[in-house]
Amino acid sequence: MPDPIRFDIRRHDSLWTLTREDTPEGEYSHLDRATHDAVGRARELQDTGTPAQVFVHAEDKAIQIDIYPEPENPDLADNAAAFTRTAPL
Repeated sequence: MPDPIRFDIRRHDSLWTLTREDTPEGEYSHLDRATHDAVGRARELQDTGTPAQVFVHAEDKAIQIDIYPEPENPDLADNAAAFTRTAPL
């Protein structure tokens, strides 16, 4: 199995920088946007069979971000029937 493609997000001054294998991919003013883009790119690679990882670097730590989609919520099945009231009020 090939080594995973690594996406890293680091803060430089007032911007967050996204890199792919140490190559700059973009700058963001908000961490959530950088993370969203990195996870999206990693998922696209995963869909083609290429492993990928996303890390956010904060202070002296590297935090790996889960890139897998959330499982379907069973309570929302059947158009959220579990939360629908059928009796008159």
